[in-house]
Amino acid sequence: MEVKTTDTGRDQFYITANECETLRKLARDAWLYRVDLSAGENGAVVMRLQDTMANLDMERFRAVVWEVDVAMFQDESE
Repeated sequence: MEVKTTDTGRDQFYITANECETLRKLARDAWLYRVDLSAGENGAVVMRLQDTMANLDMERFRAVVWEVDVAMFQDESE
């Protein structure tokens, strides 16, 4: 089970490559919950999705963070 929360009422949330891969491997045993914490004292579950990666269109994902290996640049500067 992966739980994604926001406290601003936004529709967007962040998911890592590792989380995507784990959800893909778990297939029908995987669940993704989206919880909106701005919806009252205890928040509200606004999405519950089984077999997450089979039901999300990766074409609609947008990359917002990249990992950079600093060593890659050190080799070029020598």
